[in-house]
Amino acid sequence: MKFHFCVFLQTKERVDLYLSEVFASFSRSYIQKLIDQGFLKVNGSIVTKNLKIAPRDEIEMDIQVEKLDLRSENIPIDILYEDKNMLILNKDAGINVHPTP
Repeated sequence: MKFHFCVFLQTKERVDLYLSEVFASFSRSYIQKLIDQGFLKVNGSIVTKNLKIAPRDEIEMDIQVEKLDLRSENIPIDILYEDKNMLILNKDAGINVHPTP
């Protein structure tokens, strides 16, 4: 996914901070990773994460979507309550609740 836009700022700001505000669904570390890998250009040049961008700078950003190979695990869980709207379970602290690679 490619983005190409002009910066709307009043003063100079670090590019990674600005982009983490504009793209709230991306973490700042993910944006820094894109910068480190050369997927971000400001005014046509590849940049570093501490670059201060100015009003009207032009940003080109290529978002790299990583495909995750997620596999379920057969983990015994203790279901305390379950109905059509809710599930309450007792799980160990080390068991993830969201898929991870």
